[in-house]
Amino acid sequence: MRWGRVPDRAWPLLALITLTAVYGAAYGRFVGRFFAFDDFTWLAITDQIHVSAPSDLLRFFAPWPTFTLYRPLTTLASFWTARALLGLDPARWSVALLGVHIVNALLAYGIARRLLHSRPAGLATALLYACAPGHALAVRWFSFFTITGTVLAYLGGLWIWLSAGPRARMPATLAVFVVGLLCSEHAASFPAAVTAVAVLAQGRRDWRRLLHEVGPLWAVAAVYVAAKLLFILVLEPRWDAARASSNRAAGYALVFDPVVTLGTLGRYVSAAVAPLYPLGHSPGWYRAAGACTVILMIAAVAATWLAKPSRPWIGVTACGLVLLVLGLAQVLFLPTHVFPAYVGIAALGASLAIIAPVAALPRGHIAAAGLAAVFVALHLGWTAAAARNEMDFRTVEGLSVLAARWLSAVDHAAGSGTEEVVVPLDRATAALFGVAHRLFLCASYDVHPVPDLRAVPSRPGLVVVEQPAAPLGDDLRGWRTVVRQCPG
Repeated sequence: MRWGRVPDRAWPLLALITLTAVYGAAYGRFVGRFFAFDDFTWLAITDQIHVSAPSDLLRFFAPWPTFTLYRPLTTLASFWTARALLGLDPARWSVALLGVHIVNALLAYGIARRLLHSRPAGLATALLYACAPGHALAVRWFSFFTITGTVLAYLGGLWIWLSAGPRARMPATLAVFVVGLLCSEHAASFPAAVTAVAVLAQGRRDWRRLLHEVGPLWAVAAVYVAAKLLFILVLEPRWDAARASSNRAAGYALVFDPVVTLGTLGRYVSAAVAPLYPLGHSPGWYRAAGACTVILMIAAVAATWLAKPSRPWIGVTACGLVLLVLGLAQVLFLPTHVFPAYVGIAALGASLAIIAPVAALPRGHIAAAGLAAVFVALHLGWTAAAARNEMDFRTVEGLSVLAARWLSAVDHAAGSGTEEVVVPLDRATAALFGVAHRLFLCASYDVHPVPDLRAVPSRPGLVVVEQPAAPLGDDLRGWRTVVRQCPG
């Protein structure tokens, strides 16, 4: 294809078609897979929210369970809205979630196009972004909308910064930043990302005007981070020591060890760059990858100050490397809480850092397109499937299958006179049985997980279910044989 023959107006459509094809080929198999684990918790909580007056909207902003993980827009609000618009059909939810990921990739295209001043290079960047193996769990699991939704606000804010006029830039970007913070704490690094884009990629040196534009972002971020740290380090341990201890046990204990942090960074770098994904298996390799990333970032930032204005690609490369690290700022010091899906922001930085120097070569648009083709071929041929073997991904898949089997077992055991069903208490049943049996089986009875089934006295109307049903044939979509369409 001769890029010069593609009309400017056709590029967004070309990007949409191309990215949809890549995401569909890589993740279309996820459409129609059942809810899992935390999904049922959010469904149960939002089932109690009924909006009949404007004041009811405030319920979405209640800090549940605490301010530690305050993500109202990507938990309560998103699950309530999805259920209102899509019902409880996982296929519709899957398609909608996949659509948000495609929008994120389109924003990556829009950002890269403006920074690289090239539509072909912008599309190549978006394709590298789409091929990040770490996206898999975020595409599969609805509860990871806490990341996907935050990425949408984060990239949307960067796109607005680059696209809006001088008067609208600051207020519009600030508004999107506040939305991002209400999505999750992963948006807290946004002011630093905007500053990096302005100084490194755009080459701005009008410090007074720049301070006027980014100052409000930094002020809001400072208040947010201070409040978060005050709550996590001081208030929560005093008010609820058990919950604070539980959060640490769940992997939220901060570790400030440079060597460990480099290893954590390396794990995320391999999840953000498809060709590196097959190489990362040992702690030593991850530490080396993390160290190389930091060295390259420092060198690129230094080169930006020394480079001639005629070499803007150096600034974009430096900006990409800085954005890679900033996008992981909230998880780099959590070595026991590593999820590849956290690369939603960092993958854009990695993609920019790779494409910027390639696009600067003679006939760079052709080289960038060829490199993107290699990434897509590797992703569709290997890394998209390999990512499904990650422990976190297989755990979510297993919990999804287990949920359908438990619902099937309860449905078959309960009769017309059943008033209560008891099941063994574990993490899966505790998350599942709140209102799941009412939502998906239209049941009128209660289901209670208990620690010891033998201690439950027998009585009329009580049914004891000791284990989930046998495998449902096509386990990943076996829920279709169990779930009913319930009224209301």
